[in-house]
Amino acid sequence: MKINHNKYPIIVGSLYVNDENQIGTLVSCNMIIEMNNAEITIDMKNKGMIYKLNYDTFCMYWRLLK
Repeated sequence: MKINHNKYPIIVGSLYVNDENQIGTLVSCNMIIEMNNAEITIDMKNKGMIYKLNYDTFCMYWRLLK
């Protein structure tokens, strides 16, 4: 999948919601240009969980909330 910032924006500090209605803050993104990918970290502050996702998984399960 080619990175599509218009349809699946990566905005550090923004809130995202997954398909299970869990809300988390995107805390970091490491772009891997040579692989056309990214390592995205989402912190689920009130649940004590941190998700580390590649770009494809991020696009499949998460959307920008605000």
